[in-house]
Amino acid sequence: MLTALLLVTAVASGWGQATLPHYDGLDYTVGQGLQTQTGWALANSGDDLLIAAGSLDISGLKAATGNKVAFNGSGIDANKAFTPQTSGTVYYSFIMNVTSLGTLNSTGGYFTGLATNSTTFGATVWTGLDGAGFKIGINPRTSTTANMVWVTGTQTLNTNILVVVSYQIVDGAANDIVNIWVNPNPSTFGNVSAPAATTTATNTGGTDLTSLAQLFLRQDSDTETPFIEMDELRVGTSWADVTPIAAADVTAPTLSSTTPANNATDIAIDATLSMTFNETIVKGTGNIAIKKVSDDSAVETIDVSTGAVVVAGATATITPSVALTKGVEYYVTVDATCFKDASANAYAGISDKTAWTFTTIAAKTGKAITAFSFAEQTGAATIG
Repeated sequence: MLTALLLVTAVASGWGQATLPHYDGLDYTVGQGLQTQTGWALANSGDDLLIAAGSLDISGLKAATGNKVAFNGSGIDANKAFTPQTSGTVYYSFIMNVTSLGTLNSTGGYFTGLATNSTTFGATVWTGLDGAGFKIGINPRTSTTANMVWVTGTQTLNTNILVVVSYQIVDGAANDIVNIWVNPNPSTFGNVSAPAATTTATNTGGTDLTSLAQLFLRQDSDTETPFIEMDELRVGTSWADVTPIAAADVTAPTLSSTTPANNATDIAIDATLSMTFNETIVKGTGNIAIKKVSDDSAVETIDVSTGAVVVAGATATITPSVALTKGVEYYVTVDATCFKDASANAYAGISDKTAWTFTTIAAKTGKAITAFSFAEQTGAATIG
């Protein structure tokens, strides 16, 4: 009976704990409370930490999934338990976006951190009013004065910010160390070792956490918690665990549309051509040629590196220097080296004359007027 009781107790105590490394992309139903989702537990009372549509992304970081959470002011708190860590260093990361300051003051408050339980917090991240923007701070515990360190610089509203935090459990008393990185260089993502921290705080004179077992989100008050969106929550025991790199882009750009459209007719003989792709492009090398369908002769060959080809975002605009002939069907060829994306994947090009063909406006037909005569006047005509 005792064995069975111990087994039940062990299972119950570990129920719902996430193993490390852990990722939560907040892939939950929009409008629901975070605290109602599997793995999350409710603390305190008040309004919800609401799941909102859309994700927050950081260039170079693994692409976001699911939705995000949005909150402000006072309300409920929520925590997610993970396998308790009693030694070493625990890292956590998230993307944040402050959409409005509300009535945030300069003292501010903390909105997330690690915890031993639902009341014992550490490695807390703070926001405080700073001019027209806000500042970000780090604290080993929760005191508004002891060991509080603010990151240098003012953060702007409606900007995605990657925050990484670590809590290092150090042997001895009142000496644990927390680090914070605000928008670390993407070149460090996925590295085995962490780069130099943006700033560091040591828990001098305070009580260290006995274990790290939860990640929590907190709504304090209107003056302490601005309007915040958070996404891409990660907890792990290494820098690489919480800064996974984006998958390498190996997909070449594809052509979405052309101007004129393929098989278009009645096109002006001095028309500007354009190509729009499915992603941002840059110039490569090679030629773009405008040819007659009838005999494949080139009317003009344009070096893509010249000013006759202008790239803006996903669109390349081509301005021929030679006027076309009325009533003629043309096609365009593009070398495979002409355009590429930011990852140097090259567009496949166009060589098939059925891929982009257009016909210029028809030439005038009918007889020319060579002379005219009115009742009071006769003369030669110059009308062609």
